[in-house]
Amino acid sequence: PIMSRSHRVPPLTVLLWLLLAAAPMIGTAAAGPVLSFDRIEHDFGPLWEGQSRTTSFRFRNTGDEPLRIEAIRADCGCTTTTLDRMVFAPGEGDEITVNFDAKGRGDQRKGITVVSNAGRPVRLMVATTVRQFLAAEPAVLRIGDLELGEQRTARVRITSADPTFTPRRVSVRGAAARFVSARL
Repeated sequence: PIMSRSHRVPPLTVLLWLLLAAAPMIGTAAAGPVLSFDRIEHDFGPLWEGQSRTTSFRFRNTGDEPLRIEAIRADCGCTTTTLDRMVFAPGEGDEITVNFDAKGRGDQRKGITVVSNAGRPVRLMVATTVRQFLAAEPAVLRIGDLELGEQRTARVRITSADPTFTPRRVSVRGAAARFVSARL
């Protein structure tokens, strides 16, 4: 029979038909491997330039097929990662250890990309504020050309973030380092 426009299906009947149509899809949402992390960001807090810190990102395969970690890539050489094995059965997990060497200065955010057979890559982040422990003012000292036997004096102020720190020795690097002396 042909339905006329005046024939209406009760809303409850429509809802039941939609639920029955969606039933085969329920339970298939987690099909395949699923890479689940306990967290994706870590803040080391403030670090001194030259310090190193380590953290771990725990993960688990919450899917129903084996998870294969294909690559772990850090944004820069100051961030390195360690993972002992690369294949995880459903329910298994491990942790990716991240070591960060504080270089440069100021606020820093470094990313680690985890590529797996679970779909889109996961982006982990570590953050810190790198503080300068020693500062020289001026940072670069140009004395200029000197004639043989000529002497020139310049001052460099060295300060430390720790007021109790006193440098014991200063060295000069560069092409003329063997001809230059420094005293404190």
